[in-house]
Amino acid sequence: MNTDNPIYSLARQVTETGADDVAFDGLRVLQHPSRFRQFLTGGELDIVPVTVQLWPSLSCNVRCPTCPFRLTDARVKVDTDDQLHLMPVPLFKQLVASLKMAGVNSVFLTGGGEPLLHPDLTAMVDELASVGLGWGLFTNGISLTPQLASKLLRAKPGFFRVSLDAGGPELYSKIYGTSPEKFEIVKSNVVNAGKIAAQLGYNWFGVGFALMPGLPDTTIDDIRETFIELIERSDRGVNFASFRPRVVHHHGSSVVVPQRWAGQYRDLAQRIRDEIVRPIEDRYGKTVRIDHKYGAFADCDRVEAPTGGWGGSWIATLDHLGSGSIISHLAAASNNPTSWGSALIDGDFLNAWHSDRRRAAQRLVIDGQIKLPVANGFRAIDAFLQKVKAILPERLSRTTADSLLSGIDRWDFHRSRRPIFVG
Repeated sequence: MNTDNPIYSLARQVTETGADDVAFDGLRVLQHPSRFRQFLTGGELDIVPVTVQLWPSLSCNVRCPTCPFRLTDARVKVDTDDQLHLMPVPLFKQLVASLKMAGVNSVFLTGGGEPLLHPDLTAMVDELASVGLGWGLFTNGISLTPQLASKLLRAKPGFFRVSLDAGGPELYSKIYGTSPEKFEIVKSNVVNAGKIAAQLGYNWFGVGFALMPGLPDTTIDDIRETFIELIERSDRGVNFASFRPRVVHHHGSSVVVPQRWAGQYRDLAQRIRDEIVRPIEDRYGKTVRIDHKYGAFADCDRVEAPTGGWGGSWIATLDHLGSGSIISHLAAASNNPTSWGSALIDGDFLNAWHSDRRRAAQRLVIDGQIKLPVANGFRAIDAFLQKVKAILPERLSRTTADSLLSGIDRWDFHRSRRPIFVG
């Protein structure tokens, strides 16, 4: 390879640093060279998202104190009435057909609220498959019956992750604002779903842990032992875990920087590495995968808000009514300066995405007029693109960009096995 190529050299540098660099996951942009070329040539606002986050539900069956949608006013009404606030199925079908035609590659089913509360969720994933969109699911797992798990896993999600965030009932109850008994219910649901995943030969079912500094050693040990228990009881159908920093993104519409525990996130990341990741790797080798966002933890020690905003072109968020937001943690809030309206305005997603309103909303973020929260959904993308801007600050001509990207399919940088998912 041509080591004089600054983009190639940067890709190798970030690859060698690995997950200790928050930009590591941002390398995925290089697996979308046509979009990356747009970024290099000054078309950062013209990029069609690779991934879109869709909310099947704004309603939820837990009351997490640090939920970003409770700390804005997005859930004020839905948390006090008895109705389910769901995405209508006809709207969902319109959206996914339009996303596919626009060139979107994948969808996260997330929230907002709890996706499994939507009674037509299995029909939704069938619709995603029928139009050819990859999809993944984030859930708290409380409503994950074996029957539902079987239907969802047979629909072949790109990933299926249950947020657990604790190794025992006391911490679980504090995080989720629910009864401690729910912890064992979720564990049982995960085990049963994991057994189904094992029977199907599905290898992307696992659990997620969003953790905050200040945890005692016994809690770290409990998380490790709980993960091992889930692996073993599920016949290794649970074979994946992710570790991410837990932060408070906003109070109202104001970004929270620095975090209360700023200065201690890197230390937490090292404890996770020493007390969870390495023992699991020693025990299971490559049969169990751990996605430890070490650099993302360290990035939360910052005392100023991160800059960027370009990643908002690579991943978009649509709430349960199909309204778009640049910053996902502000979606559905009444005072969201990054909202850009209906994703089907002027007939389809592509028109809405290229509308003046969407471009203006993202420009406010890129220009720093709206602060980004730490650990935001496209932070890794921004971190990598910021490195690109540092070495290539000026807009490139198409010819120069083509020359720099020549042979990129053969470059030996870290490549995601699932590049259709970014963020």
